[in-house]
Parts: sequence; C-alpha cells; structure tokens
Amino acid sequence: MASRPVALLLADLGIAKSHSRPHTSNDNPYSEAHFKILKYRPGFPARFGSIEDARAFCQRSSPGTTPSIATRVSGS
Repeated sequence: MASRPVALLLADLGIAKSHSRPHTSNDNPYSEAHFKILKYRPGFPARFGSIEDARAFCQRSSPGTTPSIATRVSGS
C-alpha cells in the first residue's frame, strides 16, 4: 500500500481544507493579542509562583496603565 498526501485523503473524505480558526465562545482575538504582547514583555516570568503573583503582574501590566500596550492591541 502506497502512502498519499493528507490533502488528497481529506479531499476524498469530503473534508474541506481550511486555515481559519474555529469560532468558539471563548475565541477572542483582542485578548489573545494582548496576552501575546504581555508574554513577550521584558520581565515576564517563565512561571508564576502562584495565581496571586500572576494577578499582581497582570495588574501592573494592564493596558490602562501602559499606553504602548493599549496602542498596539487596539491597532491605532
């Protein structure tokens, strides 16, 4: 039996190829963009010691207190 490309197998099964993200109730590109910007900031730890540490870090880094993040997330 010879192997074949997955794209052909999916086409034979009637599955449409799509690169779009599924629309789920928790799919929020704005919050995900904010998290990515936050994650790549200097000082973002590899791990937080506790949930309280994570909340404190996010409070200090919220878009309301850091105009550069708010500008990048809003796209303006």
